[in-house]
Amino acid sequence: MPFVASRTALVIACAFSCAAIATAADLREESRRAFDSYAEQATRAFLEHVRNAKSAGAGSAAGANATPRNGDVVVRPGREDGIMSVPGGLVHHWVGSTAKERQLSPGHDSGYLWRAAAFTHMVERDGGVFVEMETIGLSRGFPTLLSWIIEPIARRVGRSSVERSLQEFSAAVRKRSPA
Repeated sequence: MPFVASRTALVIACAFSCAAIATAADLREESRRAFDSYAEQATRAFLEHVRNAKSAGAGSAAGANATPRNGDVVVRPGREDGIMSVPGGLVHHWVGSTAKERQLSPGHDSGYLWRAAAFTHMVERDGGVFVEMETIGLSRGFPTLLSWIIEPIARRVGRSSVERSLQEFSAAVRKRSPA
């Protein structure tokens, strides 16, 4: 009988713990400030890394001992174990990279896209979260005789990339939301 009572107590304790975890939480000002500060620092570090990699002619955000090859993907924590405690919350920071081997130097190859950047902004609005995403790319010009075919495809690819990313984000949030 003591085993049943202790097991019941454990189940009740777990149920209360899960209920506390699943309840909504409000973003505190100190958490927002800590995140903004961390994001600003991480952005400066990223931009510095990019500048240094350009001047050195190479570089990898994932580190020299984890440079991806032939389409492999390398992901590592951006700092510590990827999740850092801040007042009233957690900051999640991950860095990923992938590469494919080139036959020619960048900008002098048969590839289409030379440069790309993506920006995502999330803000609480109207009782929910407003997510905005932008992508910017630099590509070669379209061949004159084929531009009437290629340009509409390029527009669809760029638009669908942003659309698919936002749809996947929304689906992930809906999947994790309590019913």
